Amino acid sequence: HMPLADRLRAEWLKSLGKRGQWVAFGSEYSPQTGEDVELACYAIQYRRRSEGDAALKAARPLWFTDKATPDACEPLFAALIAKGELSVADRVARFRLAVEAGNLRTAQAIGEELPGPERIPAAALRAVDSNPLRALDRGDFRWQQPGGRAVALYALERAARTDAGTAHAAWIKQRVRL
Repeated sequence: HMPLADRLRAEWLKSLGKRGQWVAFGSEYSPQTGEDVELACYAIQYRRRSEGDAALKAARPLWFTDKATPDACEPLFAALIAKGELSVADRVARFRLAVEAGNLRTAQAIGEELPGPERIPAAALRAVDSNPLRALDRGDFRWQQPGGRAVALYALERAARTDAGTAHAAWIKQRVRL
């Protein structure tokens, strides 16, 4: 556990970062081991003001998590995506991490933001999540698109957790239809 003084300092720095008070942030901030992701993202935002986009390199590893990330990270991730330094494959990898961890909200947010045929509609994930066997039985997946295949795979994984035999039979039935 962090001592109270360190926790208060971290909260104060986050408050400065959230308000964009970078001069005060810079005068108070010094990197600490074990600092949380939100503070790390504010620190990268601060460094970006002097180092430019070179500071973004430090944000890239923070992307690869199965958890939701703080709002402080979003401008950094958006810049990495815009610069092509977080590829579609990187974004799909994070989607998979979230799915495997059972973090449906995070997976939905990432899936919705994927471009074009990679896009994974949140409504499709919710439908699968509520009844994966029905989704497999209906087989209403966009098979020609990577996003559709990702939803089908999610349905199979969810169904297999509850009833592996039925899920396998439903999956075979889908493959035969193709």
